[in-house]
Amino acid sequence: MIRISDKLQLIGSSFFSQGLRIATTLVMARLLSPDDYGAYMLVLALPALVGAMGDFGIPTTLVQLKNESEEAIVDTAFVLGTLLYIVYGCLTIAGGIYLSMTYDDPRLIVVAIISASSNLLTAWYNIQLAVLNRRMDFRAESKQNLWFSISTAGAGVALAFAGLGVYALALQLLVGQLIANFAVLRLSPLRWPRQFSMPLAKTYFGLGGKVSLALYVSNVQGSIANLIVNHMGGQVALGAWGRTTQVQAMFGQNLLSSFERVLYPLLCRAVDDPDRRRDLFVRSLLLLMLPSAFACVWLIAGREAMVRLVLGPQWTMVPPLLLIAALAIPANAFGSMGYRMAYAMGRTDLMLRAGFIDLILFFPMLGIVWSYGVPGIAAAWVFGRFLTTTLVLAGLWREINVPTRYLFGQMLRLAFCAVSAGLAMAWGAAWLESALPGMNLLLRFITMSVAGFILYIALVLLIQRDLIRSAMQLSRTRAAPPEAMTGSTN
Repeated sequence: MIRISDKLQLIGSSFFSQGLRIATTLVMARLLSPDDYGAYMLVLALPALVGAMGDFGIPTTLVQLKNESEEAIVDTAFVLGTLLYIVYGCLTIAGGIYLSMTYDDPRLIVVAIISASSNLLTAWYNIQLAVLNRRMDFRAESKQNLWFSISTAGAGVALAFAGLGVYALALQLLVGQLIANFAVLRLSPLRWPRQFSMPLAKTYFGLGGKVSLALYVSNVQGSIANLIVNHMGGQVALGAWGRTTQVQAMFGQNLLSSFERVLYPLLCRAVDDPDRRRDLFVRSLLLLMLPSAFACVWLIAGREAMVRLVLGPQWTMVPPLLLIAALAIPANAFGSMGYRMAYAMGRTDLMLRAGFIDLILFFPMLGIVWSYGVPGIAAAWVFGRFLTTTLVLAGLWREINVPTRYLFGQMLRLAFCAVSAGLAMAWGAAWLESALPGMNLLLRFITMSVAGFILYIALVLLIQRDLIRSAMQLSRTRAAPPEAMTGSTN
């Protein structure tokens, strides 16, 4: 009987969850209007601009901490997370009241209350998942992926079919999160926090404070971009931009999150072993780039057909924006490893520095691209992703002692494989459309996608077989138990 490793189970369940999330998003995009999405994004934009600084990296820090009992670590995280999200919830509700009065839209108050409740439940859930990740209980995490994705997908589609409009978007997360929170209680139970530790709280804020400030800067930049898009084209344009970034995130950040949950605890345990740390960083970065490179060219080559097939005719603004936003996917792969390694090494100051530089340069970029409208804002957004990633990696490069020539050689070969597959998909789609004009669009899109994927894998196996071998070795990597963890927590 073939036994699938816990790591592969977690990655596989994450891919399934991501596929289900994509399908749900696409179904809901057909059932809901751009105005509904624009109203939902408007409610989320103002609290981020006013002061939502994220979770201070509490779940991520929880995985890394050592030299204290797990009970104290978890109880302190629970208290801090609860207090933070009560404050954020009040900001969200206040923002909803202000927006409802400004735009004379009472729906925004209800959406704000639902979103605030969902965010608090999500904070607790992330802490519970972090406990499983700290224990490297990847099998339990994979089960939770299934619970959360199925409950969220079912709730979202049912509520959209019921004709609830913008409420379907808000209630989707609340209903799915409630079910997932109950499901995880058996694996990672929450209890009344009896072992709250002030020194641990200072450690959480000391390490995660810089990350949250960086996240705050990113939220401010994103909120400014959303408000500018709303100013340029109204809620319809904002809804289209929201759809664009959501699709990009599905094949960018969200696709990488499944690998991150496996790689991060391994990085934390290897941080004091320079040779192992360097080897793990290089192999992990190449592993993340493998799906990211194909996702980028696939979205670019198939953007028109994808939007027509799954988003519907009302989303005509999305394809040109997706052409630009898809270019950020490779930056997400680099950024993912850079951020996780910086966190594991206690160098979260790099994220803060990169965030501030990006925000400072964002305003001159807006002046340069303003005349291009919403596509110009998208270009500035992509530039920011590459800039922050480059700055974080530059701060880590010498300390990790990355083999630059080897890594960039591998990246160039991988880029060749991806670009070749992308050009083949674009050419194949154009040829099928001219040679077989009566061919069903869905069949043509599937044919193009499958052929492009097969070509990409064939080229990788031909040119970079050692990359596949390295990925398989990484899936079998073992690590010490939590008690043996090493890593800076300063």
